[in-house]
Amino acid sequence: MPYTAKTSRSSPVTSPKALRRIDSADGSRWAYSRARKVCSANGTYVIVQSWVCKARVNGKAVTVNADVYESAAREFVKI
Repeated sequence: MPYTAKTSRSSPVTSPKALRRIDSADGSRWAYSRARKVCSANGTYVIVQSWVCKARVNGKAVTVNADVYESAAREFVKI
């Protein structure tokens, strides 16, 4: 990923834009990835890819899960 986390004071989400997006066939479920900064055990910060799963419930977009792996996001969207 082309993002760096040099200090702990940098933002926890390194890019507010979605890196990738997957949609269900009917459009009621979708997931998008973003880059996040995570502190490792030795005190250094690394950038990881995190997926956010959303669904449309009663006409409103609802966040179902804010931090999952790509495999779980694909299973949620069912593609």
